[in-house]
Amino acid sequence: MSQPAFFIRFLTVAWLAGYFLTPSAYAEPAPPAIHLAGGEEVAWAWRFVATTEGKPQLVFAFADARDDAPHFYRLTMRPTSAEVPIAAERDGDLHIFFKDGTHYRLRVPPDLANAPQMTKNDFPELRLPDGRVPVALCADETQSGLYAIVPQNTAQAIIDAVKKDADADTNGPRPADIDLSSGKFALVRYNESVWSTVAPLPPEFDDHQACWLVCTDKGVQLLFARKPAPSELLHARRASDAWAFVKASAPTDPAAIVAACTFDDTVVLITRSEPDGEKHVTLTPLLFENDAWQTGETLKLGDEQLRIDPAASAAGRLGEYLIVAWAGTGKAAADGANADATANDPNNVYAARWPIGGGAPRAQPVAIIALAGAPEPVVSERSRQLLTLAAMTIMLVVVMLRRRDSFITDLPVPEGYVLARLSRRFLALMIDLIAVGIVVYPALAISWMAQNGIRLDERFQEQFLYAYTQDQEGVFWRWLIAVAVFALYGIVFEATLGATPGKLALRLRVFDDHAKKPSFGAIVLRNLTRFEIYPIGQFSPISILVALTRNRQRIGDLISNTIVAEKS
Repeated sequence: MSQPAFFIRFLTVAWLAGYFLTPSAYAEPAPPAIHLAGGEEVAWAWRFVATTEGKPQLVFAFADARDDAPHFYRLTMRPTSAEVPIAAERDGDLHIFFKDGTHYRLRVPPDLANAPQMTKNDFPELRLPDGRVPVALCADETQSGLYAIVPQNTAQAIIDAVKKDADADTNGPRPADIDLSSGKFALVRYNESVWSTVAPLPPEFDDHQACWLVCTDKGVQLLFARKPAPSELLHARRASDAWAFVKASAPTDPAAIVAACTFDDTVVLITRSEPDGEKHVTLTPLLFENDAWQTGETLKLGDEQLRIDPAASAAGRLGEYLIVAWAGTGKAAADGANADATANDPNNVYAARWPIGGGAPRAQPVAIIALAGAPEPVVSERSRQLLTLAAMTIMLVVVMLRRRDSFITDLPVPEGYVLARLSRRFLALMIDLIAVGIVVYPALAISWMAQNGIRLDERFQEQFLYAYTQDQEGVFWRWLIAVAVFALYGIVFEATLGATPGKLALRLRVFDDHAKKPSFGAIVLRNLTRFEIYPIGQFSPISILVALTRNRQRIGDLISNTIVAEKS
């Protein structure tokens, strides 16, 4: 092999190895905490994951109640590391309160293909006075509102602001006077971007230790534990503009409550057991309906109980079901879907739905790829692309210098052949791609679609786009495997028959620069350098070389010194 040819091939192989095989520095794994808020239409989950700089980044994902399995899709938004101490889902939107008291609304994008990148500042809502973060928050789905618990002074500030606006609008209705002197906390309502004070909370709430606020068709319900009696759960309902305590006591310690939600008139408490030797717990729903508490069945996976780490899990509602998201630790994760070694990785997150009464899940657990805490390369994608383009530019310059004869002279072709027309080469490529796709598509694409819950129905495009945004790395490597299979396909047929089936169908053959059958090394090299179909967008423009060069050679032909000819 001549020195120039060796240099060209060495540079090509080195560049490919450098791009795909160079190890990158990785960030630390993300913290395990998971948060979840759900409702009639959508469930939202969020978690801190590690950024490429090693800093925590808050990531939100959403799941649609129409899917049997809760497939979560990542919400595209600019990075933020702010804390969200409280949130609630209403009408599919997620209302979040950051630690500084700012209130934002995150919306599921109606069309991800055309939706711009969102930021937490895209949908600002009205802040509570003094930047207050509510003590508790819930959605009133019957009237598209939010209820919140705030201190007395915050509720009074809301009243004063409403009165001030009423004084400015002499034709508007006068707000009713509300006496807040009976308690230290009050119930407020948020509707149509306006805060209003509803009523003071019962005085018993003043020394609360923990509380849960829910809203049923019959009104707001409050469950709380007091510091003097932390193991007792008090339950109050607001009806006819007055609070009334429910006599039936919930059969649980308030410390065991994981989440509270409602289904029409039913209040559901998701409770956990005492941790076992592996610090895992089981979850059991408690249902309050017809003024009585009923204990549901412990949530199961397969024939065994779901066992999860309480510090890395969350629960709530999605449609007519309970939903649980948990980090992939413990036996429960391995018993469900993806039962392999990765199921025990605490960075992997899974989710499933159960009937409100508990028992077996509606479908097997699915991975929440959007919340996976897998480390990311420190080298940014933009930097990688710039480095790739620089290497590609250098390689093109070297190839053009070393193969300059191909640009100015006609290479010989065998008798009875002429240089292949571009249209025929394109058709041959399409035939070969279809032939390989028939084998590759079921093995790679269909399995990826099943993993992400993509079905061939009227929502196919929407689901596909959502899944692609959350698993671009998975798509990249599947595409790369498909390209490798295509390269092997070309090598086998060109080495044995002198052309691929697509070329044979259009009477095309591959020759070297002496109009003879190319060496095996040249065939391997020309098929490994199919940059026009590599999963890297910036390479596609180099395919125009086949039209610009004198002998209609693509970059792989120039590197391996081959041509494609057709029977005359």
